Amino acid sequence: MKIITKVEDLSRSEMIYIYHRISVGKSLDLIEVENNPSKFLVMYKGFNLGYVLLPSSLNLMEQQLKKLKAKVSHFTKKKFLPIQGLDIELSYNEC
Repeated sequence: MKIITKVEDLSRSEMIYIYHRISVGKSLDLIEVENNPSKFLVMYKGFNLGYVLLPSSLNLMEQQLKKLKAKVSHFTKKKFLPIQGLDIELSYNEC
C-alpha cells in the first residue's frame, strides 16, 4: 500500500545544509513521535526535515508502523534556494 502525503512544518534551519542532496526517490527515515502514534518526524541523513501525520483512515497496527518506509515523491523549490514544499511516498509491505 502506498500513500503520498505532504511534509508539514519544513525545517528551514536544517534544510540549508542538505536541500541540494535531496532528489525524487531518495529514502527518508521516519521516527515516531512520543504520545502521538500518527505523527512521525521525517529525517534525511540525521537532519530533521519536518513531520507527517498519517491519515486517520489509515488504520495501521504497531507492527505495520515499524515497517513503514518513506521516499521523496516530489518537491518544490526555486533555483539556489532551499526546498519550499516536500511530498513523500509512504509505503509498507502488507506481508
